[in-house]
Amino acid sequence: MQRFISGMVILAMLLVVSPAWAKDLRERVGAGIESQMSLRVAGEPSPANLSVKYTLPAADKTINIQLELLLGLGVVENDEASVTGGARFLYTVVAEDNCNVFLGVGAAYLRGADLPSTFGYVRLQPLAGVEFFFYGLENLGFTTSVGLNVDMGDPLAVSLTGAGFGALGIHYYF
Repeated sequence: MQRFISGMVILAMLLVVSPAWAKDLRERVGAGIESQMSLRVAGEPSPANLSVKYTLPAADKTINIQLELLLGLGVVENDEASVTGGARFLYTVVAEDNCNVFLGVGAAYLRGADLPSTFGYVRLQPLAGVEFFFYGLENLGFTTSVGLNVDMGDPLAVSLTGAGFGALGIHYYF
């Protein structure tokens, strides 16, 4: 019986996540690239968007609330350029030492030659993702995410984004 109780205590200690282990991103700025909000230019995927993330101040380092600004430009020879500009709100639901699991919502204005509207349209995007920090690279975050693209153009279109490894990002935190 004593072994059973000892085993349960050890198991309970292993399952408890300590807030001291969480990656502290409070009041830090991350600069990098992100491809989830991108659109296609002349049938080809556009380059990733430039991205700047800011983590809002919080009382606890396990609470990471981030605002992200996105800007993308894609140019194909003899074709109209594509433009992406938007923002996302990201909230970490699981904070670990080298991994943050987050939920978010974003909105962007997209304009390009392959779009049905010549004036562009607004894209809304609910998403879920993970940001990894490899050992020895504590300031470099690698992101992958999945979500929906709700394109508010004419016609309204809904599509899955990030299927496979299509939605990747990398940010360096200062």
